[in-house]
Amino acid sequence: MLYARTISRLARQLFSDVIGIGYVEGEIVQPEQSVCVPEKEETDLVNLMYLLDRYSNERVLMQEFIDSICTVYKININKVISTLLENDDKTRVNFETWKQTRNKNEKVINIDTNSNDVN
Repeated sequence: MLYARTISRLARQLFSDVIGIGYVEGEIVQPEQSVCVPEKEETDLVNLMYLLDRYSNERVLMQEFIDSICTVYKININKVISTLLENDDKTRVNFETWKQTRNKNEKVINIDTNSNDVN
């Protein structure tokens, strides 16, 4: 019996266009009801948009914040987004702290407009 199953499986794989679908009744079980599950990438995108909408005034900064977490901690962006969505208060505190340290690390460049004047 095992030999027959092996040969029929091989034949279905190699010559599927010739044999067609040749399953025995009961070999394939039909599900009782279909389940609609959203695509993982789709839910990740929805979560990202939801998080960015929460910080609509600072969308660009929030995206930089997420990118910096991914870069520093070598974490997948989807894991970062789900973690940020878990606790809004903690996310706000961490985001504010990140913004303050980011502002301290920015270099200020003074441009003297008189130095470029030609006499």
